[in-house]
Amino acid sequence: DKLVELIATGQEGLNQALELFGQIKGTGLLQPFEEDHIQRLSDYASASYRHISLTAEMASIRKKLGVAARKDENWRALKKERSANLRAMRELEYNINPRDKRMIAQVTGFA
Repeated sequence: DKLVELIATGQEGLNQALELFGQIKGTGLLQPFEEDHIQRLSDYASASYRHISLTAEMASIRKKLGVAARKDENWRALKKERSANLRAMRELEYNINPRDKRMIAQVTGFA
């Protein structure tokens, strides 16, 4: 439960949870189903936090360049990556429970 709570606090919390998880994974402290749950949740959270980062980068370019941002190579690359990341998120969300999904959505604002 503590790892799940840490994952749901944001990117920094996810990084800390992954570090702790790496230290205890396979030691018997967690049941196999718990390890699987943490892995699936961290994958989903990572994709969600990456989506926020990509969207912010795109907004920064758009703010600087205005409508011309759509012709910017960096903006296009970010848009393509964001699209692929969003597809991955949609696939991953089916592997986590609704309560955990809501916890991540509260942090990301992305449901």
